Amino acid sequence: MEAAGPTFESFITDVCKWRNTNPQIVKDGLELTLATVLSEHFQGEAYAEINNGTVKAWFYRNHSYIPIEFDRLPAEVTKAVRQRLPDCLTYIEDDYNYRRWREKVHEAVRGTVVRITAQEIHVDLNGWVAIMMRHRWNSRDGYSCGSSMMFYVDKVLRPCSVFVSRNTISMAPALLRYYYPWGDFKCIKRIVGVKSIVETNTFVKKEHIREIAREMGEILILKKNKKNNQTEE
Repeated sequence: MEAAGPTFESFITDVCKWRNTNPQIVKDGLELTLATVLSEHFQGEAYAEINNGTVKAWFYRNHSYIPIEFDRLPAEVTKAVRQRLPDCLTYIEDDYNYRRWREKVHEAVRGTVVRITAQEIHVDLNGWVAIMMRHRWNSRDGYSCGSSMMFYVDKVLRPCSVFVSRNTISMAPALLRYYYPWGDFKCIKRIVGVKSIVETNTFVKKEHIREIAREMGEILILKKNKKNNQTEE
């Protein structure tokens, strides 16, 4: 199928606006939709590819891929593509978001509190709303809508849901790695809202120690890792 470049690009742009998503997700969603519908139509493996405003497709038969002529396909194929596209886009979007946030598990990210209920807090992480369950709250924090603070990305589930924490023993190491991504940090004790004791082999500036301590609302104590001779203050 040799679609006109501007027309096809306009279609992708329109879908991006409709879904509030990016062109790559729309492209991947269209390819998945076409491959799925064509596989069902030809009752065999089909493949679709979109490049430079052109979409091409093939189906596998007799050990070879045969080009598909779109203008010879029945109207029900086009109808099926329109019907399947929203679900395929949802799947691609969820997979994209899951993989993006899965890479940030165990990291510290800045977020803004946008909603508070009795059991959970919703946190805007630069456009993505994460959840902090009540058992992950730091009881000494003063949470209010609009509050900006650092959160620990605790886990990511499918369909993409991001869960964050403020009371994990891993909070201080994550914040330290935010400044020193090459460092080795291990929290050996944390009393939430009181103090965290962290072993490390990395020199940490006092200004960062004070900043992290303020962020956590507790004393941060760094100790020399026994495998390293460098002393931490």
